[in-house]
Amino acid sequence: MRSLLLATVAAATTCGEECASHAGHHGHCRLCAEACGACARACRALLDTLV
Repeated sequence: MRSLLLATVAAATTCGEECASHAGHHGHCRLCAEACGACARACRALLDTLV
């Protein structure tokens, strides 16, 4: 489970950063960046609960 969450955090972070770089010009990129950020935060929170 931990490795899947870490991979998801990495993918969501990378995608979010790329979309954020276009967010000023494209609304769908802004939405994608926000969704990717939320995904990464949720996965980090879940990682924090794993022992």
